[in-house]
Amino acid sequence: MLSSVHLCCNVLKTFSVKVDDTTAPTISGMSSDMNVIATTSSGATVTYTSPTALDLMDGSLSVACQPASGSTFALGETTVSYSATDSRNNSDTKAFKVDVAYAWSGCCSPPGPATKSS
Repeated sequence: MLSSVHLCCNVLKTFSVKVDDTTAPTISGMSSDMNVIATTSSGATVTYTSPTALDLMDGSLSVACQPASGSTFALGETTVSYSATDSRNNSDTKAFKVDVAYAWSGCCSPPGPATKSS
């Protein structure tokens, strides 16, 4: 940034001001950890609310989410990662976990406790 100051006697002095942006954007509105029941043998389709990111210099930023909302999550635990980066390469990352489990019921439930027959 170039600035000027008028001094007495019509003398003009010019100087430069450098502003460094070292503040990362802030991600907010992220989902909490989730427990989901599998709907197929492949896992479950999981949807979550996309968070937002705000930067002091750049304003609103897009947030990358991996895996994306609406993806099929396999059985077990998956970490969903969010990241946002501003124009000066300052970044913020957040994460939450999704645990997909199979619900045992009916004919497919695991066997009960062993019994002794005579």
